Amino acid sequence: MTKLLDKFSLDLTEQAAQGLLPAVIGREQELGEHVAVIGGGNSSREDALYLSELSSQVFLLVKGDRLLGKDELRQQVLGKDNIQICFQAEITAVHGEGKVESVTLSTPEGARELPLSGIFTPVGVAPDTALYRDLVETESGFILTDENMRTSDP
Repeated sequence: MTKLLDKFSLDLTEQAAQGLLPAVIGREQELGEHVAVIGGGNSSREDALYLSELSSQVFLLVKGDRLLGKDELRQQVLGKDNIQICFQAEITAVHGEGKVESVTLSTPEGARELPLSGIFTPVGVAPDTALYRDLVETESGFILTDENMRTSDP
């Protein structure tokens, strides 16, 4: 699953019962007012956009310092008032009695606690571009293209 789920050593049944959810679709009844989505890739942003229609506040927790993937999704996320992006943020603790009530984040500014009722961990996909790594310019495994979809070696 994800490093977060491995880190807290919870099995899938226990994760769902406690609010650590690997998928959004089909879990709408389990949402609360404040939820978090882990990741800065396309799957995480799609889930954050979907959740922004169902929850009053969505925190997009990004380990790095920027969003990766499709620019269109980035623009949509940035245009949502109820999605807050937390860059360079990593969950260090999950708090609650039998369910998620809050998390502690580690950020460059220090520790921060967020009240949450759910944490979504989209799995997403990893690009399989190793074959092309020496032929064209890539970033985080994705082949970079210009506005005409041309690579660095057209």
